[in-house]
Formats: sequence, structure tokens, C-alpha cells
Amino acid sequence: MRVEIIAAPFHAGEENVRVGAGPHRLLADGIEDALRAAELSTEIRLIEPVHGCEGEIGRTFELKRQVAAAVAETRASGAFPLVLAGNCNTSVGVAAGVRDPEAGLVWFDAHPDFDTPNEHQSGYFDSMGVATLTGRCWQALAHSIPGFRPLPAQQILYCGIRDFEPGQLDRVEAAGIAAVLGSRTEQVDFPGKLLSALRCFPCRRAMIHLDADCLDPSVGTANEYAAPGGLTSPQLTQCIEALCKELVPLSLTIASFHPGLQGSERISASLISAAVIVAVAAAARTGSAQSGS
Repeated sequence: MRVEIIAAPFHAGEENVRVGAGPHRLLADGIEDALRAAELSTEIRLIEPVHGCEGEIGRTFELKRQVAAAVAETRASGAFPLVLAGNCNTSVGVAAGVRDPEAGLVWFDAHPDFDTPNEHQSGYFDSMGVATLTGRCWQALAHSIPGFRPLPAQQILYCGIRDFEPGQLDRVEAAGIAAVLGSRTEQVDFPGKLLSALRCFPCRRAMIHLDADCLDPSVGTANEYAAPGGLTSPQLTQCIEALCKELVPLSLTIASFHPGLQGSERISASLISAAVIVAVAAAARTGSAQSGS
């Protein structure tokens, strides 16, 4: 199976800034070599800057359009899309490119990213990715992305969310989104709880979103918003393995990795390991389907 690595190294629409440097670091640290060592062929596709677009919002949505087109072309060619992104909201474009209305989304993150502009006070645009995906905000711009359709909330499963501003968890629960919560005060059996949640999940195919700050700061500081109570590296590996046994992975997005912070080598290694597990599982499912046809 061929893995197409789609690199979108942007933060707030600007190239190679803060978490926008994460994709280049993962490439430099050998994510392509790791995939090839697992007997997968690879190609790299770089999303180009969009300097001509106005402002953070205009640039970001144009990047989502480009990612959607790249993911759709990758899947049409029979390859697996591995998206290395700066910002989490890139997954809006990924979902539009996957174009599978029955697919779920498993979202690893410290934060729910479920705010709308009317609810969020800091103005941090990347906190609105899941809200955009579900059609809660930015509807006109979202529908300008080829292939976009709102994702029903019941087709989303969070793992690791734990760092909430007032009202954020309440909105997740009111929407009916299943979640394996992290905790600042007690140890969480993330693999066991995720496996239980997956067995109740209504989807058998899923996109996977991996925000680096799902990892606990004891592993390393993934970005400026890292929060205690997250997954250890072994727990992330176990969660990804459980997920890939229960569901067919359709895409993987890795986002929000700031390589300039403490422990970045451990964060990078954990993310690369997760990518290999997902890609190998996708290849195995593809091979099984072809042999049975």
C-alpha cells in the first residue's frame, strides 16, 4: 500500500510558524523512513502557501480547500492519506476529502475544539475545528470546501480531552459526543476506556485526528496549550492499536506539534510510532479486502 504524506505546515495560515513547524520536524525525524521500514511505499505532497488570501480566516479556509482536494485525490488513487498539519482545523478539509458520510472521527486532544465565535473569548481560531465540522459555525465558508458536509455529533469520539474553559464540557455533553476524559487528579485507563467506547461507537470506519497535546506533559510539551492529565506514550500506542483493531482507518491527521519546546524528541517519536501503526493497519485492511474480492 502507498501512503501519501500530505504536509500542511501552517499556523494561522502562515508557513512554518509555531505548530506550523511540526510537519517539517516529523519529516526530518524520519516518519517517511519509518513507514518504509514497515514495508509501505510513500510519497510526499506539500500544500502550497496561500499568500494571496485575506487574513487568518481566509488563508485557513483556502488551505482546507487544498487539503480536501489532496485527500480526495489520494484516496481515489488507492493510497492512504497521512496529513501532517500545523493547526487542528485542517481536519475539516480532511473530512471533506474523505467523503464518506458513514465514517466516524476519533479525535485525540487535550481540548474539545468545539467552540463557536459567539462562545470563545480569546479569539483562538483553532479552537473551532470540531464545531465547524459539525456545522455549528462558519457554515458558509465550510460549504465552500469541496466535499464538505456536516458531521453528525454521534459520529465523533473524543479521547484525552481534559482542559476546559467554562461551559466547554457542558456543550460537548449536550451535543451527545462520546468522550474518554483525561484527568488532572487521577490515573485514567485510556486504552480500556477507549476500547469500551469503540465497541459502542456507531461507525466501523473512521478518520483519526491526533493532536500532539493529547500526550501528557510528562512526555514532553507538545505545544503552548499542553495540560496535565493526558496519555503517556505507551497509552497512546495501546489506544491506537485498539482503535485500528475495532475500526477501519480512512485517514490520519497529526497536528499541533510545536517542535521548539521541551521534550520534542519524545513527542515526535510517539507521533511517528502512531502513524506507522495506523498506516500498517490500513494496509492490512486493504489487503484483506482485495484478497476477498
